[in-house]
Amino acid sequence: MSPYMKILVLADDKSQFREIKDVFAPLGYTVEVKTAMRSRIKSIDRFKLILLAAPDVWRDFLREIKTAAPDSLVIMVLPRHSSINTVIETIKAGAYYCLRSPLNIEELKITIERASDRISIMENLQRLKQMSVREFLESRLNGFIGKMSNIENLKLHKTVMSEVEKSLLSIVLKESNGNCLRAAKLLGINRNTLNKKIKEYKLEN
Repeated sequence: MSPYMKILVLADDKSQFREIKDVFAPLGYTVEVKTAMRSRIKSIDRFKLILLAAPDVWRDFLREIKTAAPDSLVIMVLPRHSSINTVIETIKAGAYYCLRSPLNIEELKITIERASDRISIMENLQRLKQMSVREFLESRLNGFIGKMSNIENLKLHKTVMSEVEKSLLSIVLKESNGNCLRAAKLLGINRNTLNKKIKEYKLEN
């Protein structure tokens, strides 16, 4: 779970959400419960997780929320009598998950924990995308080097460089669907050199 994650509840009837703050505060969440009004949508991009309980106008609200905060996950709270077609429609419209009222707190906990885990994964992936190759390698190698430094005769440079090269070749070959000419161009090396390395690292299969 992301630390200090903020949850926004937009609801026509705030009464059913009164206990949510007390339930989720010990778990590290900050919960704000507000009346569902369009004016609220302008500032919702600071919330990664949104509960929307506005059954009469959910279509317009969900569309506007996804426009204002495309990376936020929206959990819909629908009336108990809502049909399966309505549930499917909300998912197609961009909702992360649907719950029916009255809310089951345990089910809500599980749903929010799963959504929080997904948000954390997405944030980590975004950070990785923003890293340079050097930063990425350093972040991955730091722990490994520390563990390996006490092993004698490891030949650390040779070991690390060969594993990095092997992984790079394997990834590029997969991206190229096994086409060595295309892979060689992507790597910026001669095709014969690539073939030698494929044999050296036993990447034929």
